Parts: sequence; structure tokens; C-alpha cells
Amino acid sequence: MVLCEYQQKAEFDKLKIRAAFFGVNLDEKVKEKKEVVKKNSQEEFFTFQDPKEYENMNPEERKKLTDKMVSKHQEWASGKLKKG
Repeated sequence: MVLCEYQQKAEFDKLKIRAAFFGVNLDEKVKEKKEVVKKNSQEEFFTFQDPKEYENMNPEERKKLTDKMVSKHQEWASGKLKKG
């Protein structure tokens, strides 16, 4: 496991050098990507909630939320929902 991590770090360092040659800072890009992935993952996985929370919603809000959940499920089922 340690050897694998060392190899991955070495490859990333090589890529950083190549990217720097073209004026790209990969450290910033990786940080931005992690923030976007974290935000998206929270939105995707917490779409479904406890049914008790839906009891006080009006029918229009419930319809919107149901449509959103169904569309996320259809994306997941078709393989279009990307992670990270």
C-alpha cells in the first residue's frame, strides 16, 4: 500500500511539473475540484429525507421535491449521474 501511494505521489509530482510548464497550477485545480465534489455529493445524496419532514409541506412543494428526486433517480439508473 505504501509503495502504491509513493508511486501515485511521484506521478502527480511529474504531472505538476509538466502542467507548470504550461502555466497551470495543479494544486489550485485539485483544491477547487475537491470543493465542487464535496458540494455536489452533499446535494446528490441528501435529496431523500425523512418522510416526517414532508408532512407539513404543501402539495406544490411536495410535487417539486418529488420531481427532483425522480429526476435524480433516473439519472442514477441510466448511468448519467457522475461522482467526483
